[in-house]
Amino acid sequence: MVNFGPLDSVPEKYRQRRLYIHNANVTLMRTTPAECAELGRITAEKLNRARGPVVFLMPLRGVSAIDSAGLPFSWPEADQSYLDALKANLDPRIRVAEVDAHINDEAFARNAAHCLLELLEQSQGRDAQTV
Repeated sequence: MVNFGPLDSVPEKYRQRRLYIHNANVTLMRTTPAECAELGRITAEKLNRARGPVVFLMPLRGVSAIDSAGLPFSWPEADQSYLDALKANLDPRIRVAEVDAHINDEAFARNAAHCLLELLEQSQGRDAQTV
């Protein structure tokens, strides 16, 4: 999503887009499938520069409080275009873990913690080998 200030701060060219007035000072705009594809490409480009082990966790049921099924920013096609572009541009050494949960779900948090512990164990193993 894109964050703007009050509704009247949203440029005219975006006024017909999916907007969500969070409060008097914050208006959010949902990104389109094409914009999400570009964001996926940019994310992959940045992840590809990582020097250590990387796992990208993708919560398949949403990434914000307003994009779960049935909520204002739910747009499965946009989410899929992000994931497709990310995978298409990601270095094969980087694992993508698709998690069937919302980013705010306990299941996603547990998965993230598990991945972190795996990465830490891998890192400790490499450190021990270099000593």
